[in-house]
Amino acid sequence: MFRGLTRREHLFTLAMIGGIAALLGWRATQTNTSAPVRISGAVVQHEPGEILPPAAPEDVDLQPVADDAPSALAGLVDGRIDINVASVEVLEALPGIGPVKAASIVGERGANGRFASVADLERVHGIGHKTIERLEPMVFVAPAQVPAPESPAAVSPPVAPTPISGASDSAIVRLNTATQEELESLTGIGPAKAAAILEYRRLNGPFRSVDQLTAVRGIGPVTLERNRHRLAAN
Repeated sequence: MFRGLTRREHLFTLAMIGGIAALLGWRATQTNTSAPVRISGAVVQHEPGEILPPAAPEDVDLQPVADDAPSALAGLVDGRIDINVASVEVLEALPGIGPVKAASIVGERGANGRFASVADLERVHGIGHKTIERLEPMVFVAPAQVPAPESPAAVSPPVAPTPISGASDSAIVRLNTATQEELESLTGIGPAKAAAILEYRRLNGPFRSVDQLTAVRGIGPVTLERNRHRLAAN
């Protein structure tokens, strides 16, 4: 657990873990007055002045009785503290960091995002360069976890436009029998001009030739030539 630490850092880490456990044990007595809490090998009852003898060595541990102990020790990895995960309880055990600064670290982290490096602690009011130098052997910043890229959504093939019912753009349009819809399929012929062709046919009888189409109001030679290949008068 403590590989790579100097003897001094090793001793400090042990003391720090013990301090954190003691602090959490004390807090457990404030929230659970009926359950005993282990502190430094002794079980302290909630009644003032009553202390039971230390437990046997094999029973001694640094785990408080409080139910939230696992989450309270979050951020403590291999004897060092991840400042982006550590709770207030863990942070305040660091030298020069008390409850107020520990709460400020957590608040800054929540308000403005994770710390990019240990030096980024200067964002916190009241923490300067000297404090950061003192903390560097005991804290670290774990690499940010980059979420795996989502697989691109399957691209649907383009949907072909639904053809308009009626005559296609290549079908022959017979001027003497064509419907309104068939006439509107011609280039440059909308509902108004199609209706004008039908009205002309009603008033003047069948078209004798395709060229007679220019006699319809609003239809000129250009429109006729653009549609000649599709027109028939018989």
